[in-house]
Amino acid sequence: KIPAGSNEIDPDYVFEPAVVLNPTNVFLPTFNKFNVLSDGTAFALVNAETPQEAVVIVQAAGGVQNLSPEQIQQIFGILFSAESAVWCELDLEALTVTPIDGIPAVGIFAGGQMFVQGGEVYLPVTTTSENGYYKWNPNAGTVEKAFEVTGADISGVYNIANNN
Repeated sequence: KIPAGSNEIDPDYVFEPAVVLNPTNVFLPTFNKFNVLSDGTAFALVNAETPQEAVVIVQAAGGVQNLSPEQIQQIFGILFSAESAVWCELDLEALTVTPIDGIPAVGIFAGGQMFVQGGEVYLPVTTTSENGYYKWNPNAGTVEKAFEVTGADISGVYNIANNN
């Protein structure tokens, strides 16, 4: 964070959205697709939990230190594909994380780019059962499914009428 009126990074500012959302998520406490909405407010895709399948493998091995290379690869596969991340609104001043209700959980590295149109935020949702966008109005606090994508994976949606 760079405070207003400064050109220096604030070394005392620490905000870890995934840890705030779930302090017990020790295997993949990360977030992705961070975007600022307005002064002090942002949104991001935040990994909310460690998949139980990964925890079971670690427990069966007797701890992380005992994992074989094959088990580590298996855990990486689980962490990277589990639908354990949720779209969240972030308060950058109060350091809070609020999941946006009504949008299915996705993989933390799921594809698709978000976009803003007419004050509404379009958020990609790619799961084993859905491939589309949800429309979130942060001012009204409403969410609805905007559209489904068929025949291809989501990479991005562009309004070509913007001519830029």
